[in-house]
Amino acid sequence: MWQKRIAKVLLWLGGVVCLAVMPTLWAAEPVMAEARARQESLDLTTLRAIFTLRKRRWSDGQPIRVFVLDEDSDVHQAFVKNRLRMFPYQLRQHWNRVVFSGTGPAPQSFEDEAAMLEALVSTPNAIGYSTGENLPEGVVAIEVRR
Repeated sequence: MWQKRIAKVLLWLGGVVCLAVMPTLWAAEPVMAEARARQESLDLTTLRAIFTLRKRRWSDGQPIRVFVLDEDSDVHQAFVKNRLRMFPYQLRQHWNRVVFSGTGPAPQSFEDEAAMLEALVSTPNAIGYSTGENLPEGVVAIEVRR
């Protein structure tokens, strides 16, 4: 009898935890690009290829500049886990492979979102992410298709 009661309580607690965690999974960081990049949407595979530095040019042939926040940033970790569906250490391994093989530079890293947004505005064909919904002029949000 008491075992059934414990099982019900554990099941109820598991449901509460799932409900508490779900909003953070749904509220993923918006992906944005400098307006001249002319990208309205990307699929998950392409987004992942851009941030792992495997895709280096936009569809019009212009080079992509990847901007990220510092790896210690909660926003960066949430972006990598929720949007790219990877772990931050896996993304770092991709970057290290590209940099140490000499095939390309690492993404440019910023300490805060304001600095990254400022750089996005002034850098042609750049892509980054942020938690804010109010994007500065010259930066457009990119829809991520699944």
